[in-house]
Amino acid sequence: MYTCKAKDSIQITISGIAPNTQFSIDGHCEGTPVIFTDNSVSQDASKIVDWYWYVESDTVNGKSMSHTFTQKGNYYITEVVKTDGNCIGQKTKLLNVYPKPVLSFAPFNVCQFKNTVLVNKSTISSGTILTRKWEFADMTYTNIDSIPYTFTTSGDKNFVLWALSDMGCRDTIKSHIEVKSTPDARFVTGPSCKDLPLLFYDETEVPASNGIVDRKWYINNKLISNAEVFSVTDILNLPKDVLLYVKGINGCSDTVSKHIIYGKYPQADFSYKNSCAGDVTPFTDASIVDSSTIEKWKWTFDDNAQQFTKDAQIAFADTGLHTISLIVTTNHGCTDTVEHQTHVIAKPHAVFDYNPKIIGAPVEISFTNSSEYASEYKWKFGDTEESDETSPVHMYADSGTYKITLYAMNDLHCVDSAFASLQLPKAVYKLNLVELLSSEQKGFVKVGAVIVNSGLNPITSIDYVLTKDDGTFVKETWKGFVNIGEVDTFYFASQFKELNEKMPKYICVDVFLKDLSDSVVATYNKCLTDKSDFYAYNGFPNPADTKMTIHFSLPKSGNVVYSLYRHDSKLITQKTIAALEGFNSLDINTTELNQGMYYWTLRFADSSVSKPFVVQHKGQ
Repeated sequence: MYTCKAKDSIQITISGIAPNTQFSIDGHCEGTPVIFTDNSVSQDASKIVDWYWYVESDTVNGKSMSHTFTQKGNYYITEVVKTDGNCIGQKTKLLNVYPKPVLSFAPFNVCQFKNTVLVNKSTISSGTILTRKWEFADMTYTNIDSIPYTFTTSGDKNFVLWALSDMGCRDTIKSHIEVKSTPDARFVTGPSCKDLPLLFYDETEVPASNGIVDRKWYINNKLISNAEVFSVTDILNLPKDVLLYVKGINGCSDTVSKHIIYGKYPQADFSYKNSCAGDVTPFTDASIVDSSTIEKWKWTFDDNAQQFTKDAQIAFADTGLHTISLIVTTNHGCTDTVEHQTHVIAKPHAVFDYNPKIIGAPVEISFTNSSEYASEYKWKFGDTEESDETSPVHMYADSGTYKITLYAMNDLHCVDSAFASLQLPKAVYKLNLVELLSSEQKGFVKVGAVIVNSGLNPITSIDYVLTKDDGTFVKETWKGFVNIGEVDTFYFASQFKELNEKMPKYICVDVFLKDLSDSVVATYNKCLTDKSDFYAYNGFPNPADTKMTIHFSLPKSGNVVYSLYRHDSKLITQKTIAALEGFNSLDINTTELNQGMYYWTLRFADSSVSKPFVVQHKGQ
């Protein structure tokens, strides 16, 4: 055997170390981009400068890439990297691509207002669907395959449907369901009352985009009519179950049913009272019905005004008879009518006056009642006192402001009222003693006094005292009524006889004014005298205690000098007085004088008169 050998040699240059090729994969679902990212590392000082990816039949250059697998399955993924030293590295991985869910649902169109079941028909070729979700504008449903849902408005209703598999693969669709408009079935009936045909009216509300193509009326499950309006006459066979079926041109339908029963007629009635013009008169419903309810009321007043409440009220402006009618309607439409007349009389008109008006308290006020159309009265005087007299007289004891109220009532108890405010100051009793009168007849002298009531209260009592120059006097009491501002003349019943056919040198009248309690509240004095010469009369009283009065008369007005002396002619006081023509009076204060004898002197022009008097204090 031959052993042949040959030997050759070549020179190999190693330019570097091959890189460590690595890459990552993000994603594994069909139809969804899968991201491949290079993670290779150079094993020497060289740099990786080229990357090549081999996916299915595609070759892609780049450090990372994205690829979408259209079908599930196993796929080999190869990456080749190259350094700037021309060293090459390679890595191959097996990728399992999983299917994503296939989304589907039903139905695609539904009818408005109808209960609809939305069904999720999504599937997956391998694995399982873990999560399913419906997302509507107003609600989200998770992991529910069949959803009951009612759409209340028509039109396209958008939603989102998505599903997630056990391998994390997900798919989403945005779609809509067409909601078709549905007729709103409605009907009304006429009155279900005895002896009346029962009418049925289709009042279905139909959307503008729809129309009715079919209508069926069923009574007790029996088809009766397809008309919009129809009637039945066997009303006594009620009750009846009535159903109306309507169908629109888009195929959407609706039904409505009612239970119709026989209704009895009501008995209309109402209560009322006669009233006064201008006052509100109530009318109370007294209607009754058996086995039904009254739902409507219609009031008519004199074929004019109307009201629609259970009870009514109205104010009649005119007196006389007024006609009121009431129509009542039950829930079955059965009606009855009743009519009554009410008598409206004139309302009382309260009017009053009072006198006197310028007055002070205490005082009696007379009230004058001028009311019309009233038969009964009630007074409130503002001081807790009341009266039911027609025109009372009331005593006000105190001053103040009083609200006076008169209530005038008639036989129907209609009331009107009138008011007045009475301002009462404290009583002011005052008069003016205007003039004294005297006349002579057959030797006897008759004396009178003229007064004017100048106060705030009527005068009802006066004491008159007539005094002659000789000191004799007579007292007479007058009772009567002198109103404010009125003039009255009083004559003494007593008369005195002339002496030697001569009048007394003076006659004085004192007036003592009394209030309602007969107490003296003011005094007045006036005298008649001979004005032909200067004359001074004896002072009185004499003896004097605290005061003495001197009367004197002058032929004309002028100054009179008064002087007071002790019994030993020593002057105590002196003063000048401006006196008037005729009768005058001078009051002397004797309080400070010691008991004893004194005299006074009056000097007028060239004449003088002196008179003695005694001071004697009581108790001394």
